[in-house]
Amino acid sequence: MITSAPDGAPDAAPTGALEINGREASYRTQGGYVLFNDSAEPPRTNPPRAAAAAAPVSAPEEFRLSPSTGVTIQQADRHPLFPMWVVRAPGYEMQIHRKFGVARTLIDGHGQLLWGSEWWGGSGVFEVRLPTGAEQTAPFAWSHPAKEIRWQGPTVEVTAPSGESFTATFGEHAIRYEFHGKPDIEYRASIQSFFWHATGRLRTAKDQPLVGLPATLGDFHWTCLQNPGLSPTCLLLLTPRQPAEWRHRPATISAYLTLRDGERFLLVFGTADKLHSLAEEAIRTP
Repeated sequence: MITSAPDGAPDAAPTGALEINGREASYRTQGGYVLFNDSAEPPRTNPPRAAAAAAPVSAPEEFRLSPSTGVTIQQADRHPLFPMWVVRAPGYEMQIHRKFGVARTLIDGHGQLLWGSEWWGGSGVFEVRLPTGAEQTAPFAWSHPAKEIRWQGPTVEVTAPSGESFTATFGEHAIRYEFHGKPDIEYRASIQSFFWHATGRLRTAKDQPLVGLPATLGDFHWTCLQNPGLSPTCLLLLTPRQPAEWRHRPATISAYLTLRDGERFLLVFGTADKLHSLAEEAIRTP
């Protein structure tokens, strides 16, 4: 500790001892200052405050799946408004809202963002509306809470308050969706906000066909999206009855399709040379 003598006080000896807080402390002088060490703890004027207890941290809930599936589903609470499930597979990663049942972020196996946006502007996969197309009629959409969400292994089933439902089964390189709606209604569905790079490429059976990929795969028609300047991964969208229609916006592209009760559609992830075999495997899988 360093202190200085008050004006008019006699000069202190070069060394000596002082009584501080009832204890004797040795000192020395230097440049008009008195330097000393006080080992005594200074008296407290207020009672000590107890340290705040650390908040308990628990590991996120994780669905235990068979190691052979290569898929993990983990609960994540990174933001209070966005409680999510994170599905990780060799070919992709998807985040699903635990209240809405739809996804807002999709990353391919090479770490490239395929769709998603900032926290406040996410679009879900997938969004379904009645033929009128009004947002209020959407059984499934971002900000539309689901009536019930149930998991069974790698399959999630989401039920809307109006009774429609869909299942999504997560495989290593494909996601298989099955929709259940009201009879004799053709719903308008969309997959919103895929990222569109300056090198973006959209292929169909009629426009830039993929080598080795037939015009149809089983009962499905395909379209293929890729941003080759960023990632070698292709996204193959398999839809019933006809290919999906794609519409551009600045920096994004969205897919539109129609769905009837009991119909399926698939998302397949892989490089161009493996898409055919991966798609056939996904279609065969029950």
